[in-house]
Amino acid sequence: MTLVNQINSSCLEGLEDFRYIWVIFVFHVGLNEHNNRKTKIKPPKLEGEKKGVFATRSPHRYNPIGLSIARLDRVDERTIHISGIDLIHGTPVIDIKPYHYLDSLPQDQLQFPGWLTESKERG
Repeated sequence: MTLVNQINSSCLEGLEDFRYIWVIFVFHVGLNEHNNRKTKIKPPKLEGEKKGVFATRSPHRYNPIGLSIARLDRVDERTIHISGIDLIHGTPVIDIKPYHYLDSLPQDQLQFPGWLTESKERG
């Protein structure tokens, strides 16, 4: 995926020194019904059981803002070439930020619900 914007290329100076970036974007309003105000979502791992929307990574949010990590392949002038991102071509990008080692928490500080980490056999 290629992100192009009308910015001064000097804004991107030094970005190529990073391997990953955070991409802050706006979900396509026509493709994502963010105004439907769903309060509960059925995550695929729960096979029909619901959880609160803020306990999930569902695109059905109260606001249309999303956050994704992407591999930075290269920077050419004002064009940022990235890969491994889950966006639709043409998704409006609000901002990018370099992925910093301080963005990573030590494993012993992380906590996840069992339904997310336990594998369920599909019958």
